[in-house]
Order: sequence, then C-alpha cells, then structure tokens
Amino acid sequence: MPARTPEEMHAAFAEAFNSGDLEALVALYEPDAVFVGAPDQIAKGTAAIRAALREMLASSPALDIETTGIYSSDDGIALTHGRWTISGLEPDGGTVKMTGKSSEVLRRQPDGSWLVVIDNPGSE
Repeated sequence: MPARTPEEMHAAFAEAFNSGDLEALVALYEPDAVFVGAPDQIAKGTAAIRAALREMLASSPALDIETTGIYSSDDGIALTHGRWTISGLEPDGGTVKMTGKSSEVLRRQPDGSWLVVIDNPGSE
C-alpha cells in the first residue's frame, strides 16, 4: 500500500513489516534511497535496502510505530519522526524487544504518492 500522504507512511511501513512483505517495504523507497542501519552500515539503493530489510525480517518481528512529528514543505518534501518498538524471538527462543526513534525524509512522487529518500531508524 503506497503512502498517499506523509501521515500515512509509518502505517504503510508497519503494515508491510508486520506482514513480512519485503517487496512492499522496498516499494516505499525511492530507487536511490538511503537506509541508515547504523552509523557504519549505510544501505544505498533498493538492492542494498532490500538486503538490510530482509535481515531485519528474518525472525518475523512485530513493529509498532507512533508518529511523533511531521514537517512538510510546499515543494513536496517532508520530514517525519517516529517512536518505534520491535519485538520478536531470538534464534535460541528467547524474546527480544528494542525501542528507538526514527527520522525519515520523504518526497512526493509525480503520481502523488510519497516515498522515502532517507530512512534513519536509529536517530536520537
């Protein structure tokens, strides 16, 4: 499900993530988008982002994200902030729960949808 507004992006991401739909997740990014997995783990372009997200989805985690801010310009650029929780199982069967804050730069596309240009799920 594409995001038709910046306000829809976190819900679209969570829906694709929680269903384990890797291709739906990758479809939310521009072809040359940047995904900041960690300061030294930058994925650029859909192939690298697909690989990073595939690794994240491997244990079928659950994502909950709350939008905490949206700032947009009249020229089709938006900055979103969120607070997220990911929970799931470790390979040994133990539980894992991570929390964090994210920032995303979005751009309105010619068809009116919005795609991620820069995704920093570990922003402070």
